[in-house]
Amino acid sequence: KGTHRLLRVFERLKHPMKRLTLVGNIQTELHSMIREYASRLPISVLGHIPQAELKGYMSRCHVFVLPSIEDGYGLVMSQAMACGAPVVASQHTGAEMLLTEGKDGFIFPAGDDDALLDCLQRLADNPDMRSRMSQEALKSAQALGGWSIYADNIVSMFDELRG
Repeated sequence: KGTHRLLRVFERLKHPMKRLTLVGNIQTELHSMIREYASRLPISVLGHIPQAELKGYMSRCHVFVLPSIEDGYGLVMSQAMACGAPVVASQHTGAEMLLTEGKDGFIFPAGDDDALLDCLQRLADNPDMRSRMSQEALKSAQALGGWSIYADNIVSMFDELRG
């Protein structure tokens, strides 16, 4: 899902307070790579988090990143927005259906490490922009019905598309 790219980009990100928290199941082949990066960078691996606890973690994050190379639609993006986190996602996540570029998040070309770094560096260098985008992400999610209702709306939309 692009974790290896996120690790490489995170290493290049310039910010004295940077911290990366990986949530979700990690592919076995990435464990050694993550350990290597975590030995020299502030990286935490939480693994799978039950849905009931996920909201708390997302509410504390400054930016949510979904660097997937292929992912039909990442529902976690809307959950992050409902917690006030701007989203930085690849174009292969369905982000175009959810985000307004530059308003509540950024969409970058899948697999483009430099573009991902640019998005993250802009947010790191501009706390006012990040704060504004955080507020806009929350407004966007609220307009869609918030954390729980949004999921129901997405399921309905997909049912309609299937016809």
